[in-house]
Amino acid sequence: MFKFFRKRGTSRAPNNAYPGAETVMQMVFMQLPLCGLDPLSLSKRLESDDFALGYVFGLADMGNYQFNRDAKGQASALDYILNVFVETLGSGGEENFARALQVQSGSEFATGRQ
Repeated sequence: MFKFFRKRGTSRAPNNAYPGAETVMQMVFMQLPLCGLDPLSLSKRLESDDFALGYVFGLADMGNYQFNRDAKGQASALDYILNVFVETLGSGGEENFARALQVQSGSEFATGRQ
């Protein structure tokens, strides 16, 4: 379910449709212990913490900008960000992504995204 729990030494070809998405997910996973979180508790926290939700959204958006330069348009960017949410958070990814779109005008979300 979560790439974080994948056994070391196993390899998976990166998804060329979302270049750099694996790197973005690793950035999220590396920061979780510093916050006292794991992937499951992060997914739960994003349900009520707009700053954390904005932070993950901002990392995914940055990944799209950095690694997916050939993509065109807002729909492509949102598809990339959705992929990062789903691959990082598993079954809660789609719900948290939808919530991010609903609260994106809030100040806490904007601060986290920056």
